[in-house]
Amino acid sequence: MATQPLFRKTTPLGLAEAQRRAPAEGKLRIVAHNGADIVGGAERALIALLQGLQSRGHQVSLACNHEIVAEAAVRRLVPAIVMPLRGDLVLGDALRFAKFLRQEQPDAFVVGTFKKIWLAGMAARRAGIARAIARVGLSSDTPRRWKYRYALRHWIDSVVLTAESMRTDFLAGVPGFPEVRVVTIRTGVVLPVCKKRRARFDGRSISRRSCM
Repeated sequence: MATQPLFRKTTPLGLAEAQRRAPAEGKLRIVAHNGADIVGGAERALIALLQGLQSRGHQVSLACNHEIVAEAAVRRLVPAIVMPLRGDLVLGDALRFAKFLRQEQPDAFVVGTFKKIWLAGMAARRAGIARAIARVGLSSDTPRRWKYRYALRHWIDSVVLTAESMRTDFLAGVPGFPEVRVVTIRTGVVLPVCKKRRARFDGRSISRRSCM
């Protein structure tokens, strides 16, 4: 069975395209990472977030563990590459990703998969990234293990929860963690755009709505 390459551009909006799109003055350069092997709700939400930031003039790029997520991002015109962060003991992945972050020099780095904050946080710190943000989208993603607590205390600057109801359990898992570093930003819902159309029915003109 062929192995997936550790570093590969996903065309047509891979690394080269992300680098070409220089941000306008006053805008930010943002890199995110996703470690999932499926395109679930968290992945779609992260891609939508990056797409929204891109539409506001910021430069974004997404690094992924798996090609399926990178391709989903590309379909939404979000530049994406495959650059995995695998098991916690695969420190070579963190070193490789730190080199990538130093090349990109983002103003902010978003960890989109909570279980990857160990390697992703390590890479961000080695690269000297100004702000590393962990986005937590599941209520089960709490810092129960020491590695998560260490990463949060030493490598992650801010935590973004997608629901306020997650705050109590999350903070309980990392005693003494500053509450001001944990914010709630609810996931938005994209509503359909409806347009009025005129149609003929039995010789009469009627109005109807078409949504997409």
